[in-house]
Amino acid sequence: MGASISKITDDVYLGNLTGAQTLETLQEYNITHIICLHDSPFFPDKFQYLEIFAFDIPDFLLLDHFEKTYDFIENAIKSNGKVFIHCAAGVSRSPTIVIAYFMKKNNWDYQEAHDFVNERRRISPNEGFQYQLQLWKKLDYQLEGKSESHKIYKKMKSINLANEFINTKAAFWNEVKKNTITENQIWDSISQLISILNPEYLFFEEKEFNSIQKMIEEKDSRIKSLFLELYNGVFEQSFYVEGYMEIESTLFLHFIKPLQKLFKPEKDNQEK
Repeated sequence: MGASISKITDDVYLGNLTGAQTLETLQEYNITHIICLHDSPFFPDKFQYLEIFAFDIPDFLLLDHFEKTYDFIENAIKSNGKVFIHCAAGVSRSPTIVIAYFMKKNNWDYQEAHDFVNERRRISPNEGFQYQLQLWKKLDYQLEGKSESHKIYKKMKSINLANEFINTKAAFWNEVKKNTITENQIWDSISQLISILNPEYLFFEEKEFNSIQKMIEEKDSRIKSLFLELYNGVFEQSFYVEGYMEIESTLFLHFIKPLQKLFKPEKDNQEK
């Protein structure tokens, strides 16, 4: 696992959870600021913290935090502070943040920054983080822009939001299945509902929501309350797809049409 804290430069230190938990060690290195990517602050009254809840998995978009962490480190150094960046092992997540910092600071590419840090502490960012760091260079270290690389980043960001939506709302859909519809009536996966490419058009139009709400009112008040919870809690966060045809081909086909089938009034079914 390596040392609990490794000196990268006079102002930047990299390490693991043990280092973050040991007040004497932090004080020995004169640490003033801490970026934690694993746990809550252990000594919030003694250091300035930046908390980032990050998973060490390739699909986690750590790139989203590169600008924020860069500014935090720079501001700490300008105030004569010393920054400690840590995750659980100090091998993947926190080194990714440190590499991103030195890439922008010195206008380095990924390999230059990786080797610089790796000479001072053995590191191994996961393959997804490596790709994001390479993209960071292509973005010219700025998350806002209109280049092809920025389009790639926006797509990654939207997919990441969709995955977050899927994961955090898993309990919601389990509740829907359990209380209102049988297992064989549920379409394969909610992930099929979301085809997110470009932040230009609303993911879910108000008229479509109103139509579904009306069907739900006729069928089941339990579903109505759950659907309202989903709509208010998630769709108003502005998930997007590219163009109305995308809505037609994905949202309508996989979401609205199945709902129409599931919640169609019984009298209409009898007429058929």
